[in-house]
Amino acid sequence: MTSAHIYQAYTDAGTPETVWSYNGGITRRAVVVYVCHMRDPIYERAPSPRELRLLADYCDYWINAPCFVMPADEIRILRLSVLRVRTVEQLTGWLWCCQSVPLGSPWRLGACDQGGDVL
Repeated sequence: MTSAHIYQAYTDAGTPETVWSYNGGITRRAVVVYVCHMRDPIYERAPSPRELRLLADYCDYWINAPCFVMPADEIRILRLSVLRVRTVEQLTGWLWCCQSVPLGSPWRLGACDQGGDVL
C-alpha cells in the first residue's frame, strides 16, 4: 500500500469505495468527462489536468485495495505504474492493463468482483 492511502478507508471486506462515494463523489464528474471523451474524442473535451489527477488518484486508491492480491506480480506492477499516469493516453493504457489481468475497471460499481455496472 502506498503511503498516500495509509489512512484511506476501505470497506470491512477490504474493497475500495466506489467512485460514486470516494472523496464525496468529486471524482465521479471526472470519470464522466473521461468516459465521454473516450467514446467521442472529437466532440467531447478531454479531462483537464485537475480531473486527470483526480482519476489517477482514485485509480491509485483502487488498485491498492487489500482485496487485490492475485496475480501478485501484475498487481505490483499496476500499483507502481499508476503513480506515473499523467496523460489521458497513459490512463487508458493503465486501465487496459487492469482489464487484461483481469481485474475489471475502477469505474465499476462493484470492486473486486467481475460484476457491477460501469458508470
